[in-house]
Amino acid sequence: MPNNKSIIAIAVNTFRESFRDRILLGATVISIFFILFSLFIGSISLDQDAKIIQDTGLTVIFLLQIFVAVFVGASLIFKEVERKTFFILIPKPLKRSEIIIGKCAGLMMTTMAVSALTSIFFLGVVLLKGAPVSLVLGLLLAIALGLVETAIIILISLLFSSLTSPILASLYTTALFFIGHSSDVIYTIIQQHKESAWRFIYY
Repeated sequence: MPNNKSIIAIAVNTFRESFRDRILLGATVISIFFILFSLFIGSISLDQDAKIIQDTGLTVIFLLQIFVAVFVGASLIFKEVERKTFFILIPKPLKRSEIIIGKCAGLMMTTMAVSALTSIFFLGVVLLKGAPVSLVLGLLLAIALGLVETAIIILISLLFSSLTSPILASLYTTALFFIGHSSDVIYTIIQQHKESAWRFIYY
């Protein structure tokens, strides 16, 4: 059985390390800027300001979540190996599963933290435009479901991070992300071909 105390300690350390990343902080600030900028875009639209603000806010928050999962997660294990800190952990009475679970939990905590920070500004803007509570709850549900997808991407990103360089890990994870979101388009294209080989490749 994994040691919960060890997992929590690794998760907290990973959260602190990743949250201090300047690139992540810069991406968070840019996301907040785009959320606030959506007020201006909505003001020059033709009675579509509420929809534009909601779509922009959800898109920005989701892209920020994916950014943390792909680019921060892709370099997480690599940094540990490069700094030799990973080799310090291995001789200790820690299971490899505890290290991986702790890393995943810490990165998920980071994703939730930046999502919460940007969501405060986003929901504040939405409420400022007079949105009902039911709509706000729906937006919160959409953000939460985005976190669920991000958790899966974090696992994939950490897998590639332990096998190759951060650049290749980011490319592989991003490719799988786009393939997953393009599955309907790929399926429609394959349906137009009668050859069974194409369908076999798809499945």
